[in-house]
Amino acid sequence: MCLDNYIGIRGECQTATIYIDDLPGINIVNAASIVDPTIPRPIDLVNKAFRLAQQEVLSDMFALLNLNYNAILDDHSYSTAGAYRFVGEDTMPGYIHIFQNQNDKFVNLHVFGFEIISDRAITKDFVITDGYGNVSILTADLQIGLNEIMIDKTTESEFIKITFDLMDFKVGIQERYCIDDNYHHHCTPCHRSHCGCDCAYVVTSHSNLGFNLCVRCESNECKLIKYLAKEIELPLLYRTGINYFLEAKMSGRINAYTRNKKEDIDEMLTYWMGGFNNETQTGVSSIYKQHLKNSVDKVSMLLKNLNSKIFTHSGSFVCNTLP
Repeated sequence: MCLDNYIGIRGECQTATIYIDDLPGINIVNAASIVDPTIPRPIDLVNKAFRLAQQEVLSDMFALLNLNYNAILDDHSYSTAGAYRFVGEDTMPGYIHIFQNQNDKFVNLHVFGFEIISDRAITKDFVITDGYGNVSILTADLQIGLNEIMIDKTTESEFIKITFDLMDFKVGIQERYCIDDNYHHHCTPCHRSHCGCDCAYVVTSHSNLGFNLCVRCESNECKLIKYLAKEIELPLLYRTGINYFLEAKMSGRINAYTRNKKEDIDEMLTYWMGGFNNETQTGVSSIYKQHLKNSVDKVSMLLKNLNSKIFTHSGSFVCNTLP
């Protein structure tokens, strides 16, 4: 969940920012009333409803704003793995250092799809680090030929680095990338055709080190939600209430989650979501959509003063960088 402990139930969550039972007419059962361990606690249902609400409010807001949301800014593949020449059996560790080009706090660097061609069967450790000091170790049983190492690493920091020793095996490269015999030469940004793209650039320990790698620059949606939280608070609250009541109705356990009668729930859902009031025979506008429109007006003004490539508007960058 992007906004941890942001929403709660009064009497149960003391540190929440907003409370679902502040919605008019809603009467939530607290966790102490649940004695059946097979029934999820109401707060668990609230959290489930809130997780979905965050995605829904963003989607609904983007539909009303006059801009394009770019969830993926760039998607690039480096494909140099081959069997023309092999580099290794060397005391110098091998590494692939991927740097993010974007100076944008709303953009994540995502590395995945890592492959190398090994000259022998061997077990190797691949150490994955980022600019925040996070470290993970992947142990792979390599076979002769092409091997996929299951890296799926996302970071908000400026780089991801893959390190492995080359003392007891060799890595192959394609012929067209084997430019010189000085394999200790450091690859500089765009010095080799496989080294640079709009999203990121790669620095390697050996210029003849072959590898296949997929790199993306992606929107950091959680950071965006946190940045806009105050502006979209009421739509989040109403959308969570809608999801909560819909889940309670679908589960058949309304009494376990809320003290509201089914008729009351249907009436509140009609007013919150919009629809038709059978009793008055009139159409009902959505309270959620009214609050969403008000939030969109505030968010629109906020985004115009920011600059991030996750949004484009009339050919210009419009949106977000954290102060």
